[in-house]
Amino acid sequence: MKYKLYFTILFVFCINFIKCQSSAGNCKFNGIDYGLMSLSNVSVTKEYSYTTLGGVIYIWNICNSAPSCTSKLNDPLVSSCQRDNGKWRNTGKLDAASFQVFYGANGPFTKLIYAGGDNSGCLNRKQRLFDRSSYVAFKCVPGKTTTISQAYEESLCVYRFDMEGDGACLPSTSSNSQSSSSEDNSIDCTYDKITNTMQVVNYREGLNIECIGKGITHCFNDRISCGTEDPTSPTLKCSTKHNSLTCISKEITCTIGNYTCTM
Repeated sequence: MKYKLYFTILFVFCINFIKCQSSAGNCKFNGIDYGLMSLSNVSVTKEYSYTTLGGVIYIWNICNSAPSCTSKLNDPLVSSCQRDNGKWRNTGKLDAASFQVFYGANGPFTKLIYAGGDNSGCLNRKQRLFDRSSYVAFKCVPGKTTTISQAYEESLCVYRFDMEGDGACLPSTSSNSQSSSSEDNSIDCTYDKITNTMQVVNYREGLNIECIGKGITHCFNDRISCGTEDPTSPTLKCSTKHNSLTCISKEITCTIGNYTCTM
């Protein structure tokens, strides 16, 4: 059975900074407009909120200020805030926002980071104050409207908001994608030109997927993750007996049995 392939928009070599006037209309990162996730929100105030079991309230927006935060803190550029024990705190500002890619245990994902929050109670190991910050972690879930998975304090004065939905996906039908298949259609390779991402799916049993990349390369599935950040790396080889493997690299070749995919 064939499955439609989707890519979460990821790009190893780029960090995009958002200007103060950013809105849902210019929230693009490597070919995807994350503002579409914001527009799918039905909230009258066009912002997101999450209340923990302990009663802590988190409020944020995507590529824009959060109206409730700007009102409570009297600052038009606050994109993320927190209410804890009756006190409102700035946890990130629009003029200190950036998109980045982070490599987690389940592969890379896109982060929208808001820095520049207040520093009350935020002491590092050297007993120096540092600013609060927060980030939105986007997960691609094809066909799903935007939902909030969870929001919490990941570490001291750093807050994480997990969101998922179709707005974080790039369909394989995109004009930026190319695909090829083996003669018996048991192997599919899809390559996205914007993100330098190759996804290999093998429908046969007993075949190993082996991918070799040059320079900065990352390969992953739900069982393995391997990669290098060295741009001078001559080769990096990743292999798996799992039925799929996704790799991000400017130059990579994947072999499955006698079939080869090259970008």
